[in-house]
Amino acid sequence: MQEHTSVSGRTRASDLKQMTPNPIRVAGRYSARATTPADGPEIVALMADAGLQPNVKPQEMHWKYWQQHEGWPGPRSYVVSDGRTILAHAAVVPLSCEREGHRLKAGHLIDWAARAGQPGTGIMLMKHVAALTDALIGVGGSDASLKLLPHVGFRQCGLATGYVRALRPLRLLNDTSRPSWRLLPRMARSAIWRFAAPRPDRHPWQVRRVVADQLHAFAPAFTKSRGAVTAFERSESELRYILGCPIVPMELFVLEQAGRPRGYFILAFVSCQARLVDCSVDSDAPADWRILIQCAVHQAMQRRAMAELATWGGDPVLCACLEECGFHPRFTAPIFVRSRKAIDLAAAALRVHMLDSDAAYLHGEEQLLWA
Repeated sequence: MQEHTSVSGRTRASDLKQMTPNPIRVAGRYSARATTPADGPEIVALMADAGLQPNVKPQEMHWKYWQQHEGWPGPRSYVVSDGRTILAHAAVVPLSCEREGHRLKAGHLIDWAARAGQPGTGIMLMKHVAALTDALIGVGGSDASLKLLPHVGFRQCGLATGYVRALRPLRLLNDTSRPSWRLLPRMARSAIWRFAAPRPDRHPWQVRRVVADQLHAFAPAFTKSRGAVTAFERSESELRYILGCPIVPMELFVLEQAGRPRGYFILAFVSCQARLVDCSVDSDAPADWRILIQCAVHQAMQRRAMAELATWGGDPVLCACLEECGFHPRFTAPIFVRSRKAIDLAAAALRVHMLDSDAAYLHGEEQLLWA
């Protein structure tokens, strides 16, 4: 079993007890608990047996599961155990947003797997984690997971579209994971996309790369929900955590107009693929979003090893601006929400980014170039 889910907000004091490694009985002889680094080898073995590609380096696992995070005090990794053996595992990408005047705590489940022959333990664990949040968000997943989610309280509330913009078609030669006979057609298509894409517009905005210890000066630029669109928010502390990712390099850029921060974007670099994993601008005007996207394209082009720039679009405005800037849709994935409170996040128009899950830093055989 593998799944993706999201949940936002700040942790309630009543949740803290459940976030400790102390086991909580969930069904019969099974119990759920938060993990510690000592569980690392067994977590890796469970995920590998389930066909996933786990992070095995201690610093990567520490960052994902146990490093301090403002939006989720305590461990972000949980297991169901029979007292001797770990039977299921799931971790959380913490998220937060504001809707109808209320702050909501949400999370996206990652690294969700159950041991073969132990039916139902993965669902037990999902429900345990869901009880710690106001909502769980799921973007995509395996065919089996997509069929299961509506039966365990999830509702579909939109689609996330994967987009790609060609940067350097010749770099596709580095992608040895696809059949060789497909290489020339892919390169030809990528070249056509590359030369048909618009050049960045002239504009009076400046782009500045910002490192972790400079974030405080640009806090007004960070994501907030605007108008009818609900976006998961970023705090200075959360962005500092992201920039410290040991799995793939992350870079944050702030856009300024006349010395005033207007927005920002984050690029991740995975092999020959650059990823626009997060972005926001303080405007609903499509022209401003196009400026932001073209600035991201320009910065990605500075990395000469990059074959393409990939990203997600989860709402009509962002999707339209991506296509106008030379991005091409490659796939769609349903967005599911499981809400606990009377405020139903599934009724919202959600803007989701790759940073709202682990898609920002996933890499391996299943994360191929998209062009």
